[in-house]
Parts: sequence; structure tokens; C-alpha cells
Amino acid sequence: MVGVDDEVGSNGSVVFQVFTDGVVRYDSGVVTGLMASQAVFVDVSGATELALVVTSPDSVDFDHADWADAQVACGAADTPPTVLTTTPPAGAAGVPPTANVTATFSEAMNAATLTTSTVTLVPQGSSTPAGATVTYDAATRTVTLDPSATLAAGTTYTATIKGGSGGATDVAGSPLPADVVWTFTTATSGASAYLSDLAWTSAVNGWGPVERDRSNGDLAPGDGLPITLNGVTYVKGLGTHAASDIRYALNGVCTVVTAVVGVDDEVGSNGSVVFQVLTDGVIRYDSGIMTGATALRNVFVDTTGATELALVVAGWSDGIDFDHADWANAQITCGSDTSPPTVVSTNPPATATGVSTAADVTATFSEAMNASTLTTSTVTLVPQGSTTPVAATVTYDSATDTVTLDPTASLAGNTTYTATITGGSGGAKDLSGNALTSDMVWSFTTGSAPNTLPTATITAPQSTLTFKVGDVINYAGSGTDPEDGTLPGASLSWQIVLHHCPGTACHNHPFTSSTGTSGSFTVPDHGDGMYFQIDLTATDSAGLSTTASVNIYPQTIQLTLDTTPSGLTVVYGGTSYTAPTTFTTLVGSTHTISAPSPQGLLSFIEWSDGGASLHNVIAGSTNVTYVATFRDITPPTVTDINPNDGATRVNAVIKPSATFSEPMNAATITSATVRLLQEGITPVAAAVSYDAGTRKVTIRPTSRLLGATAYSVQILGGSGGVKDPAGNAMTADMVWTFMTR
Repeated sequence: MVGVDDEVGSNGSVVFQVFTDGVVRYDSGVVTGLMASQAVFVDVSGATELALVVTSPDSVDFDHADWADAQVACGAADTPPTVLTTTPPAGAAGVPPTANVTATFSEAMNAATLTTSTVTLVPQGSSTPAGATVTYDAATRTVTLDPSATLAAGTTYTATIKGGSGGATDVAGSPLPADVVWTFTTATSGASAYLSDLAWTSAVNGWGPVERDRSNGDLAPGDGLPITLNGVTYVKGLGTHAASDIRYALNGVCTVVTAVVGVDDEVGSNGSVVFQVLTDGVIRYDSGIMTGATALRNVFVDTTGATELALVVAGWSDGIDFDHADWANAQITCGSDTSPPTVVSTNPPATATGVSTAADVTATFSEAMNASTLTTSTVTLVPQGSTTPVAATVTYDSATDTVTLDPTASLAGNTTYTATITGGSGGAKDLSGNALTSDMVWSFTTGSAPNTLPTATITAPQSTLTFKVGDVINYAGSGTDPEDGTLPGASLSWQIVLHHCPGTACHNHPFTSSTGTSGSFTVPDHGDGMYFQIDLTATDSAGLSTTASVNIYPQTIQLTLDTTPSGLTVVYGGTSYTAPTTFTTLVGSTHTISAPSPQGLLSFIEWSDGGASLHNVIAGSTNVTYVATFRDITPPTVTDINPNDGATRVNAVIKPSATFSEPMNAATITSATVRLLQEGITPVAAAVSYDAGTRKVTIRPTSRLLGATAYSVQILGGSGGVKDPAGNAMTADMVWTFMTR
């Protein structure tokens, strides 16, 4: 057998080839870790050299390629095959009548020699082999005889694998030296058997094979230790390694599975696993997390009616190292089922009245049923006065042993229906083929059919419609009802709701309403952030109603207000904002904008659209920006002087100064525009300086002033005088006098 080793998972990709004397005799094609192993049989007669070659079609990472059980037959020294193990084992009793018969050989066998002629099973007292199929698994060197029918209970069977000429041979043609013959006895009703003595239908194990009556070992069968749990050694059981899944066919004739489960003592306190027992895919037992330190747990699972048993071991969060999991003393009790099924409950129950017209019809059986016998032919529902069953689907729930008839349409109101489950040879049967002894028939009566909701449909406007201020919106729709048909206009009511979301404060209020199949309204100028919700309510004659809605939204533009210079205050819709600021507004809406003036020293000059400081604008269909221009037009004044006007006995070292009402253009403050005059006539030599931080001009005479002398300070206004940065001059000269001491 060739394949990519399980240790690399689904990875790897290789090609196996066998050569004799340089000629390719076998080519596997590309094989990956996902693919099943392949059997190799190559005739090497007369060859002088054998070559086993593995190549990689891509990277060699993960290319772990195995030639498993590789053998070559040469000359007369070939060893004949033998049978290593059988199931059921020789002399086994209490074997389930559903058991298959298997035998594992010492070497690869020629599958063509393993047939219903060379592998047979004969009941005691007969010479006729039981009907069966025979298959061979080259990977495990195991032949399986699968009886076509359940074996007879309480009967001894003889299994034979024919040897010698005409019997089973290995791949080199060497036959079994002699017939291999063994017997076993099937269980009578209620007999138990060890699962390790029975053939499973499939087995998956996390490391090596599932072991019979041994703990998990290494890769070879039978290399485990005795099963030991919490110091107790068990002679019988199954040894596994997580993750493990073992399946058995039960065919509905077994009643209970028992076992003792735990992590084998050979791993100490290590390992962490969960044991589960499933029947027909449903979890019937879950052990919870168990470690090597956990006390063993007893398993008892009712398998009545089940067709398949699964023993599952899952590893937990710490990986699967040390996960040696034992099903100790695992047994199953089986028997022959000859009891006919019965119906234990129905819904609706017999003679029920007022049953919903939407009801399904169900019946629960006393045991598991063969789902293929529960169909629309064997499970029917017929209204009174008719012989034709209602159209329906029929399903079977194996978990609850319940059949359900689901009518395709609602049942008629105030009508009696008869439900029938057919019995007898052509009717419903359990898993063992036992039929209902007779038809199961019951009747029930439905209540009044419930009134159903009408349907409202808005045909106009569509939700894709957008509007602007002044548009006329036309709306139209219809209503239908299962009982009333098309509803008249009087049954249709319209409600138009205006939603308004200025900023984040949303609210809504009724805008208009009407009755009929259509109507219209004109879009008002209601401010930014508005849309309409159009509701149509259809009401049937019984008063049930349904409402359909459509929302329509406005066409909008971006309206921006700005100032020159930027950052000044503008007013939009009565609210002040700092420019620039942008608003989303409806096409066609009217807005009041204004530029408050003055703002500090700045005064409004004009809007970019030529409008007054406060005026209305109408939003067009494109984005727009309005700019308000401001300038400084306020003349400066002197707000403080030193010394004061008319002061006397002023110190002769005085440095006269004046403070302005606003920042000044320092270039206009010179000894020509700011002067100190003796007796109001003679200029005094002095330096003139301006401090922008305090807006103060200071005169610093170059020498001490004369005592008892009158002086005047003159700051020139007008076009040739001092000015602010905007060029605004003082309206007149500023003059004041003082007397030194």
C-alpha cells in the first residue's frame, strides 16, 4: 500500500513509481495527504532489478511517503498466508444477529480469490451458505462477509475461508494451506455481546489502530497493554487514542450499550478527553472532560430502535498527547424484534374541534419506524365529502418517533377531516419490518378560518424621487385582501408626515391626509433637514389593516457664508456662526443672511451678491458661497494723556505721552506729527517713540525743560497726521498744555 503518512495531515504531494530493469511498471499519479492509500501489485517475473521511486511535483515539504507492507515474492521460498484474527472470534456466544464476519490475514491477499465461493457462512443444520457480499480491504488485509439479511437469533453459524487449490491465495499465488473454519452463536432475545468481539463498520483512531481487549499501543495491531483503569484490569474492551470514532450497525434490534470509560492508567494523571455515545447521529451520552486523574464513569445507553452506534472520543484543549481512552467491558444487548408498532398519540387528537386551519397532523409511534414506509401514500388526510387526500408533505423525526403531515395549503374552515396511517403489508413498518396491524384512523374538525391581513401597495412616488421647494408630489396606491379582493378607495387612507431635522433635533408632525387611491401635495419651504414619509393604510371589511410606507428626500446644495477678513460673525436663519460656515439646504428654499456691523473696528461694506447687510437669498440648483466684506473705517482718538491738560508745577524732566484708542501705524508717528512746543510756538528738540503693545506715543526731550514755563503737546490729525493701520486719521489735532515749576 502506498500513500502520504498521516503524520503530515492533509499536506504533502508525491508520485510513487515501480520500475523493473529501468521500465515503469506502476505510476500512482499525484498522491496527497488527503487521498486514500493505493494498492500496488506489479509482476516482476524475470526482472533483474527492482526500483521503488518517489518524486515530488512541487516542494518536498511534508512529502513523507510510505511503502506500507511492501513485499516481494521470489522463487519457491514464498510463505503461505495465514489467518491472524477473526470476528466474531471462534466460540463467541451472544453475537448480535446484525454482526458481520471478518478475518485478517498475515500478508497481502489476492482479492480476486476472496469471493462468496471461498468465504462462506452456514447456519447449523444447513448446508446452504447465507446470502452475503464479500469484500477485501487491502490496507488492513481484512476480508469481510456482510450477510444480506439479519442472522437468525440463538443460532450457531460456521464460517469458512477455503484453502488449498481453488481457495484464497496471497498476491504471489500461494494459497492458505488448509480451510480456516470457526463457529459462533448469535444472541437470543436480550443476549449481550462484547463490542470487542464484534465487527465494526468503520473505525478511526488518533494513533495506530483501535485495539480489541488492549489499551492503545503504537502503530501495529495488538501492541497495547492490558486495559487498566484506576488500578482495575479489564479483560475485555476497546483501547483508543483521541480523536477516535468507532461505528457499529444495529439495524434496530439492540436495546442497550454499557461500558466503563476512563483514561488508561498507563499515562498516569495525563490526558484529557470526552467520551460520547451516539445513536443515529444523536448524542445519547457525554462524559464531560476526563483526565488520568478522573474516576472512571459507567455508561448505560438505551439503543432501542437505533440503526447505528457510534463510540466517539474527542481530545480536549491541551492536545491529544497521552489521550489513551478505554471503553472497558463494553457490551451491547440485542434481540429479535417481532412486536408490531402502535400509534401512542395523535395531534390533533381524535374528535377534536376548533382545530386551527394552519395545523399540521402528527402521530407518535411506540418505537422507531422505517421512514421509507411513511409517505403521502401511507399517511393521508381527506376532507369530509371527498375521497381525494389534501396535498401535503410527510416527514419522519427519528428522534421522537413522530410522523408529520404538513398540508400544502391552509385547511378549510369548519370542516371535518379524516387522518389515516395505513397498516398491514403495504403500510407503515418499524425498522424490523413489523407493520401496523391495521389502519390507524381518526377525525377532527377545524374551526372558522381566520381573517387574513390585507395588502397595501404604494405605486407612486418611488423612493428614488427627490423634490425641491414648490414641487407638486403625486401619490397613488392600491389595496387587496384575500377575502375582500381589491379594496375600494374608501378603504385606503393616506397620511403624509413631514420629518424635520434641523441640526440634531429631529421631530415630525402630520402634514396632510386623504382618502382614496391617489392624491397630491405641494412641498413647502419648511427649513433645512426635511423629508416626507408617505403612509398608505389598507383596511378590510373585518377591520384588519396593513400600512405600507415610502420615504422621499429633497434635492440639496451646499450654501457657504464667509467674510473678508475671515473669522467674523455671520447670521443664518437667525443663528450666529463664525465664518466660513457651510449649510446643506433644499433647492428652492429661502434664507435670511446678515453680517452684523460693526464688529470691533470693522464695519460691513458689502455682500458678494450686492445685497444689504441683512437680506434674503434663494437656494439654486448648484453650490453657492456668499462673502461679506468688512473694513476698518473708525478714526483713532486719544484716550489718555500725561501730564493732564492744564497741569501746573510739572517736573521739568517730564516725558509727555498719549494713549490711542486703537493700534496705530507707527510710520505716521514722528517728530513731525507729534511735537512739544515751548510757549506754544518754539518746537522743543525731542525723540518720539510708539509702543504698539500699549498703543502709547512718548516724547523724550533731549534736555531738561525750563522751569516755570508753559509747554503744549500737539498730535496732528487729518491727512498729514497720525493714522491707524487702515489709514484712518484723527479727525482733528489733539493739543494740550502744562506748566513746569
